[in-house]
Amino acid sequence: MGLEELRTEILRRGLEEVKKIESEAAAEEDNALKAVEAERKAILEKAKEEAALAIDAERSERLASARLKARRLIMQEKELLVEKAITKVRERFYSLPEMPTYPSLLKRLVEKGVAEVGSNAIVYLNAKDWAILKNVKDAQIASEPVNIVGGAIIKSADGRITIYNNLEVLFKEHEDEVRRLAHSFLFAKGGK
Repeated sequence: MGLEELRTEILRRGLEEVKKIESEAAAEEDNALKAVEAERKAILEKAKEEAALAIDAERSERLASARLKARRLIMQEKELLVEKAITKVRERFYSLPEMPTYPSLLKRLVEKGVAEVGSNAIVYLNAKDWAILKNVKDAQIASEPVNIVGGAIIKSADGRITIYNNLEVLFKEHEDEVRRLAHSFLFAKGGK
């Protein structure tokens, strides 16, 4: 083998080696690109999942906030309706002195109060009720009227015991019951 053939053989082997290295490098580059692409896709997929979770969490939080606000507004409106109903009931209750049955009611309220306080009680009435109730057994009517809607305030002769049988106090004592009834009537299931 001559020098020229040896040189050609070395060049051929060198070229084959270069092609083999280039082929291996191209395969490695291709594998690296595939790995990078797979990693990019995985990162992108994870980012999409995290974004979807964040969006769902934000949506859920906003929905919960909106529901809470709606419940609060509904409760406020319900409370306004109940208050209006109580006001109407109170006005109706305070109009009792204008009804034909009021004199007997007034007499019962006074008699009950006098029975609780004892004899020699002092009965306080408003100016209109003076005309209705002229005298009371075991009690005297105060000489000055009091500023009440109706009913009576009864005091013991020594002033230690006071019974408030006036309409304002009687309504106030039962206002919680009126509130429950109004709420039940207005918002009962299957009702209006």
